Parts: sequence; C-alpha cells; structure tokens
Amino acid sequence: MRKEIEGRGEMPRKTEQKIIKYVKTKKNLGDETFHKYVERMGISPHEAEEVIYRAFREESKRRK
Repeated sequence: MRKEIEGRGEMPRKTEQKIIKYVKTKKNLGDETFHKYVERMGISPHEAEEVIYRAFREESKRRK
C-alpha cells in the first residue's frame, strides 16, 4: 500500500494517471487551468500538484 500524502487519504491510481495524462497532453498549461480541471474532478489542487511532483521525481530517477 502506498504512503498517504501529508496525512490525507490516498488518491486512486487511476485518478493519478488521469491527472498525469492531462498534464502531459496540454502545452503551456497554466495553474488556473490545471486547478479548474482538478477541482471539477473534486480534487484539491494542492493534492493534484503533489501527484505531478511525485511523477516528475520518479521519471527523473528513471532517467539517471
């Protein structure tokens, strides 16, 4: 089981993948647009940003 993000409940992997895919497919994605997208999904923008940061760190580690 994966660790919780800052004491919050876990986000389903499928939801995380949806957020990551959205970010990868949008060029010049701004904070406001991203925040609106995840808020429509019922997700805190801060929690969604943590998903992106974690994915970026994991990708960076794989490329080393």
